[in-house]
Amino acid sequence: MGFFSKYFLYAIDIALGAALCGQTTGYYSAVRTGIMDSWHINETQALVFSVICLFTAFIGGLLTNPLVRLAGRRGGIVVVDVVMTIAWILLGITQESFFWLGFLMRAIHGLCAGIQLGLASMYIVEISPPEYRGAYGSFPQLMNCIGGSYSFLLGMFCDWRLFMYLSIIPEVLQIIIIWFVPNSQVVESGEDATEKESIFQKKFVKPILHSIVMVLLQQFSGINAVFVNLTTIFINANIS
Repeated sequence: MGFFSKYFLYAIDIALGAALCGQTTGYYSAVRTGIMDSWHINETQALVFSVICLFTAFIGGLLTNPLVRLAGRRGGIVVVDVVMTIAWILLGITQESFFWLGFLMRAIHGLCAGIQLGLASMYIVEISPPEYRGAYGSFPQLMNCIGGSYSFLLGMFCDWRLFMYLSIIPEVLQIIIIWFVPNSQVVESGEDATEKESIFQKKFVKPILHSIVMVLLQQFSGINAVFVNLTTIFINANIS
């Protein structure tokens, strides 16, 4: 089985969920001026709107396993895509008189993004051929960056409301294509094989600590703080 097999396409579709995470992180910076002018919010309110999704994304990550147990991998992805699509639409119709709705939708976007990133990483590893598991496992981070780039590209050419509606495209594509992706190989008789062995064992201490340190180093580099505030950074640097 070659690298560019049907499993490559499956992994790309699943990783669209991670692209939604990149969209969520990046879109405010791309349309900051339009939102502030339309809602007439001040800098403090704009800052809250910018970062609220990062806090709710943390909560979303914790909700990944409960959602998987309730709806499965594919079902969980569809549920999150539907919720995120509705949130984009409501964000697009938010007016100054009820701008608080936009803040709520921003929080929901973060929640969904956190779930999607966890789901994508889990699902891809489980369906990937063993020889390509590492390569396919990098797709969520790749699509995360592509999602952010998609946001900035739309921000260059679109009004912020049109931007919201065009952001629905990846969700709709994933909802349609995800039904062609096979079920996870670790699901046996409706029960996750991974649930049969606890991670709280001595043999897992070292790899878990390595993983935690790597993620902490990545996140505390401040990359997300830069990503969600690029417009402000460029304005303060007097770059048009």
